[in-house]
Amino acid sequence: MRTAAISVALLQLLGCGARPSERVATACPEPVRASTVTGSPAETVAAYLEATAAGDLDRAATLVVDESVVFESGGDEGTWSHYREHHLGPEVEQFAAFEIRPGEMRTTTSHDGTLAIDTLPLEYDITLKGDGRRIESAGTATFSLVPADGRYRIAHVHWSSRRRGGPSH
Repeated sequence: MRTAAISVALLQLLGCGARPSERVATACPEPVRASTVTGSPAETVAAYLEATAAGDLDRAATLVVDESVVFESGGDEGTWSHYREHHLGPEVEQFAAFEIRPGEMRTTTSHDGTLAIDTLPLEYDITLKGDGRRIESAGTATFSLVPADGRYRIAHVHWSSRRRGGPSH
């Protein structure tokens, strides 16, 4: 049900970028003037990945809207705050090192700038505290961003991955 609601919301936002005669019957946000938004969606995503890899979840939180949605590896993790508290935060506490290598990002922006979607392949390596095991993964991350507080902020994250190889010592 939550996925359906997100899909409808995204379609409504995309409809807001259409010509008035083509818009869906919904309340569209006021158009965003490019001059009122600082930075780009890609800069926000890069800053988020950098903060996450550094384990600086306070900085990462400033790049996400409050009513966000996070999906990871087929699961609905709730809002980013919930994901941070119950999933990402406890994981990061177990990492001795977390290195993310993003690939080439593709950005799609709605006509009026009210929605941007960044998709990128990535590889990442995690070294665990304690036994020093390494987890080598590859995957894809998709970020939906909206203008908020004068900049693009993340409203939705979908992160999927698989192991590149087994853990090593």
